[in-house]
Amino acid sequence: MQGLFASRGKIIPTASYETNFNDPANRTRDTRGYVDVSYLWNFSSGTTLDLRGYYDAYRFWGSYAYGALEAPDRAVQINDADADWTGVELVFGHNLGKHRLVLGTTAEYNLRVRQVNYYVGDSSFLDSHERPWFAAGFGELEFNLISKLTLNVGSRIDGYNTFGVALSPRVALMYLPNKRTSLKYIFGRGFRGPDPYDSYYVDQVDITSPSRHLRAEDLESHNVVLEHRVRPWLGMTVEGFYNNLDNVIEQQAEPDTGLVHFANGQGDRGRGLEFEVDGKHASGWTARASYTFLGTQERITGAALFNSPRQLAKGHATIPLTRAVFAGLELLYMGAQENYQFKQVASSLLTNVTLSTRPLWGGWQFSTSCYNAFNRAWSTPTGPDLVQPAVRQDGRGYRFKITYRLPIHAEASR
Repeated sequence: MQGLFASRGKIIPTASYETNFNDPANRTRDTRGYVDVSYLWNFSSGTTLDLRGYYDAYRFWGSYAYGALEAPDRAVQINDADADWTGVELVFGHNLGKHRLVLGTTAEYNLRVRQVNYYVGDSSFLDSHERPWFAAGFGELEFNLISKLTLNVGSRIDGYNTFGVALSPRVALMYLPNKRTSLKYIFGRGFRGPDPYDSYYVDQVDITSPSRHLRAEDLESHNVVLEHRVRPWLGMTVEGFYNNLDNVIEQQAEPDTGLVHFANGQGDRGRGLEFEVDGKHASGWTARASYTFLGTQERITGAALFNSPRQLAKGHATIPLTRAVFAGLELLYMGAQENYQFKQVASSLLTNVTLSTRPLWGGWQFSTSCYNAFNRAWSTPTGPDLVQPAVRQDGRGYRFKITYRLPIHAEASR
């Protein structure tokens, strides 16, 4: 059994959605909580049954100031939303000789999805109450055909009361010529259904008409992965991927009225190549570095997508300083990219450093991190809802963390 309660408040000074710049009334608050309970039965060495149930809750509140900084020409819009949902999942697994079969089903029901918009002092112009639900069944079969070849075939079918049925197949073929090398091909198809914001949200600034009859976004992916251990302590991975996104949900303007709403667009595609090297030594140090080159385009016109860098790189290393203390170094590089205003946003290279300990004194653990250690200036591109071409991000920052793990003994847990 596990649960979570978290709440976060944010001030938004960047004049998003045509709000007043740096107005203290522009703020949001997100609150999330859930309880999740699961139980696993082992009927035999190769048969399992897993039952899970959960309850989730989400709250959102936002205020947005428009017009003058003082009354009577000042207007503050309030967005208030609540969602509560519950679900259950059942998964059965069984070994069929050297093969394995997994079957399952899941269902989810929203007790409420409420969205209310109004200006302070006025009645609401959006008051949406929905109760969407879905049910799904899924299965997977792993064939160990020969000692060097494995085939994994699976599929899931979802039924939503809002947009209908979606099928998500998956196929993975793995070839292992020896103990140090593997070659994989993975095909998958997934979806993202329109959420209540896409389908029902209305305001009087940006989205001014509700969306109807939205279809789910479909994503088809192909991956080829080659993994090889050059040495017992040194490995390398090369991966090529191709993704095709169809029926993408995006904002569109009606030609006769100019009203903006969500609709299904043509879609996008992306392809890329990724290289990774990882090492782990018996003395305790570990290292990993990767480089990705990718290209994303609109599927019909072939034009490059906005806010999509062509190069990404990452490096990470952990070094033991003493028997109980470790130092970690992380490098993050993002290439230049073009934003929605056709302006170039410069590349960035960030350095993060962490010191951490092993568990001490029966369960205490300490860590401290310095993010953007060299205090480099960097920005991220904005979306179409902001006037600025890019938003300056944080400089040097610190985090201190103390963890204590309760000493629960095996005898007591039994």
